Formats: sequence, C-alpha cells, structure tokens
Amino acid sequence: SGSGGNQAAIPFLIGKTRESAIAELSRLGFTVADESYSGDCDSTNAQVYEQSPVYVYGKRMDSGTSFSLTYKSGTDFNFEEYISTLVIDTIQPDVPLP
Repeated sequence: SGSGGNQAAIPFLIGKTRESAIAELSRLGFTVADESYSGDCDSTNAQVYEQSPVYVYGKRMDSGTSFSLTYKSGTDFNFEEYISTLVIDTIQPDVPLP
C-alpha cells in the first residue's frame, strides 16, 4: 500500500485519552509509531499532550502515516487551559470593526 494515495485530515488529538486518540488515528488509517509518557503518567490517566505530525487545520496526510504521541496525566495537568492557548494560536479572533 502507500501508492494508493488515500489521504485523511490530521486529527486534533491534544487532550484526548490514549485510547480515543489511538482509535481516532486507526479510524483515519494512521498508525502510532511511538508513545512517551511525561511526568507522573501511565496508560490509565494518559491524555495526549503533543502529537507529531502536529495538527494543522485542513492539512491532509497519506494514510499509513505514523504519529508520535506524548502523554501527560489528565489529573495533574490543566488540559482545558492548555488547549485554549493552542486554539488562540490557530484561530483568528473576531476583531470588531471600528
């Protein structure tokens, strides 16, 4: 495979549990190359902190692309706050016209 040219949009996995991130990648035809756990984190409380390739709105990758995932503990880390800072970086805020 690989020459078939099937592509899927890169999913936004930050904050997802390990299971749901892997299920999402699998559903889209991607694979997980390597996983690392940051700090006091194991597979029971792991949530995605970093993904590679990184999410880019609308960007597509060939199916079969391998992703690397880094996890942090969802109980010890404020994912909501972290995601809101990421979203601010990627979305143009509505600027009212004068």
